[in-house]
Amino acid sequence: MKSLIICSATWCLLGSLTFTPALANMIQLADGNSTATIDPYSQSGMNSWVVDGTNQLNKQWFWYGIDSGGDLPINSLGTGGGTTLVSSSGSSATLTYARANDLSIKVIYTLSGGVPGSGLSDLGELIDIVNISGTTKTLHFFQYSDFNLNNVPSGDSLSFPDSHTVDQFKGDISLAETMAETVDTPAASRHEGNYVTASDAILTRLNSGSATSLSNLPAIGGASLGPGDMAWAYEWDRTLLPGGELKISKDKNLTGVLGTVPEPGTLALLGVGAIGLLAYGRRRGKR
Repeated sequence: MKSLIICSATWCLLGSLTFTPALANMIQLADGNSTATIDPYSQSGMNSWVVDGTNQLNKQWFWYGIDSGGDLPINSLGTGGGTTLVSSSGSSATLTYARANDLSIKVIYTLSGGVPGSGLSDLGELIDIVNISGTTKTLHFFQYSDFNLNNVPSGDSLSFPDSHTVDQFKGDISLAETMAETVDTPAASRHEGNYVTASDAILTRLNSGSATSLSNLPAIGGASLGPGDMAWAYEWDRTLLPGGELKISKDKNLTGVLGTVPEPGTLALLGVGAIGLLAYGRRRGKR
């Protein structure tokens, strides 16, 4: 079923007659063995990604800063006279936030689940940011991610093998429980991985009211960070002229995550396909 929701700061118009509080509206994507839930009206953002019955995600959302000002979640563009436009259907959703004389930010999600019991799932994201003001803006755009692989916060490690890829994994990266994100284009300007409970935690800094600059640690191609309860972020820095645009294309891939265990015969058949898909995901993640 497809829905279209237009929101102001406090209320949403659903269809043409029904008014509901903005925070009451959640989006759920579904495909194959996977579902994903998104709250488009708060910084809770995408707050679950369930694969074979097990949630893998605590939080993923986006922040932006202009010039040297403090950072804000993108849903704040829909408040204070701005607009929020949300449409969803099955495995995809489009979220658009805009405010006159400021920015327009559109995020398109596409969920591709695997066959039941495979532990495989994929989420594509396309982001389009446009300066709709009449003045040049220095943009700082952030993606924040807090995955809890196999629904266990502890025991995760992460690394940045190249400028386009982040890997999060349980125990040893050679094992199957892995989340890999590939930024197809453009590569982020800065990156950071950190412990969720660190005194300088990424989320704390994004919500501090001051401008954030990610640390570029752990180093690209260097040792992994962890194990522990991990979070990571990307930062894109661009100067946008009036009408200027930044387009970001990226993809998240979950492989081998634990979930509901299928019957032994089904597991044996799925294992052959999963091995091939895992190898493919590894090759893509390291390009």
